[in-house]
Amino acid sequence: MSRMFRYKFRKSSIQKILDELYRGVVSAEGIVSESIRRAEGIGRELNYFLHVDHDLTYSRIDKLSRNICEGVFKPLTCIPVAVKDNIDHKPFVTRAGTPYLNINPKMNARIIDVLEDMGAVSIGRTNMHELAMGATNINPHFGPSRNPLDPSRITGGSSGGSAGSVAVGITPIALGTDTGGSVRIPAAFCGVVGFKPTINRIPVAGVLPVSNTLDHVGILAGNVEDIIITLNTLINGFIDSTYSMLENIRNRRIRLAVIKEIVNVSTDSVKESFSKALDIVRGLNWEVDEVSFPDFNMVSKIRAPIMLGEAAANLFDIYVRYGDRMGSDVKYLFKIGLSIPASIYVMACKVRRRWITYFKDLFSRYDVIATPTIPIEPPKISEVENIATRALLIKNTELFNVIGTPTITLPAPKLSIGLPGYIQLTTSWNNDELLLAASLIYEELYSP
Repeated sequence: MSRMFRYKFRKSSIQKILDELYRGVVSAEGIVSESIRRAEGIGRELNYFLHVDHDLTYSRIDKLSRNICEGVFKPLTCIPVAVKDNIDHKPFVTRAGTPYLNINPKMNARIIDVLEDMGAVSIGRTNMHELAMGATNINPHFGPSRNPLDPSRITGGSSGGSAGSVAVGITPIALGTDTGGSVRIPAAFCGVVGFKPTINRIPVAGVLPVSNTLDHVGILAGNVEDIIITLNTLINGFIDSTYSMLENIRNRRIRLAVIKEIVNVSTDSVKESFSKALDIVRGLNWEVDEVSFPDFNMVSKIRAPIMLGEAAANLFDIYVRYGDRMGSDVKYLFKIGLSIPASIYVMACKVRRRWITYFKDLFSRYDVIATPTIPIEPPKISEVENIATRALLIKNTELFNVIGTPTITLPAPKLSIGLPGYIQLTTSWNNDELLLAASLIYEELYSP
């Protein structure tokens, strides 16, 4: 049996595809054809893709098939990937979920170059909240992406199409971006895993910028193992260091902090699901303590000047040229960003630095922080008010963009409405391996 890696992955869709490909059970063309078929079928039905590629994809498959015939296998050979529409990928036009942008990139985003060099195959561009400036994925130009578990509800956003692609099995992995929770929110609502690394650990070059301070490139997958395998192509030796960390933490007690203010703003159903998820880790003899972050209610007031002020500067030319064609919520956010005084922006940056110091101290005493990913259940599309709903959706996630720590959302026991719950874990900066090792242990004990 072929193993691209030294470790036995029990849940990995990537490993399963590679093993079947190596044994001749499936062909390169068969893998990608099935992915495209599903993208054109259920992906169109639930509105996950803005463009599905055929010609370039099959041209790439021809090359990979020749490599396979010569015995050349790479870590992501023929693995289908869905790419968010704000990430540059030649020869596709970058439109960022709009009908008015028409950016012809001169080069690929760095993450695209790496994944393709490792054999991955991009099958298309996913639906997203316009300009990545919202959290519902209700796009006024292309329509909402629909929750795969209840199509009357939102996927969340702004990487909603990417989350949906993974959730319904179109692709085992997808790329998204996360400025205030845009990978983790849709991953949570769609019942998959969503990971944003330490700030800048995955390069953001080639992504249409929103906020230089808060932007992250993230990965969505059906399980933690596929996140780790994908990261290994981007960060040399990531699998080895993560599994070394896994053995380390199996032999000691993990110290986990729960921020009580974040739990307290959640609905009863979310609290109950989160409590059951904590019971799972308590069963591992992890030490679970409740801690306080007294400034929690200030987070949105600090994040907003940074994010909206930088967005207004980064995307000013787009606003000037196309503002009259933007959705009402995005136009409203631009107007706020353009009105923020420099003194408020500078003050927000100072508070951000103070919070980083606060969390450095907290991480000197705890290994992992746990919170509910989102304080509410997935709203129905018909009940969403983009600006008001956005504030609720990002309430628990935006803090970890402000301080830039690696953060992951994992499925948790079901909510009262019958959909998956969600737990968010974060660790200290550049401790992504610890975060994913801890997530592996949680996933071993809880599978939806």
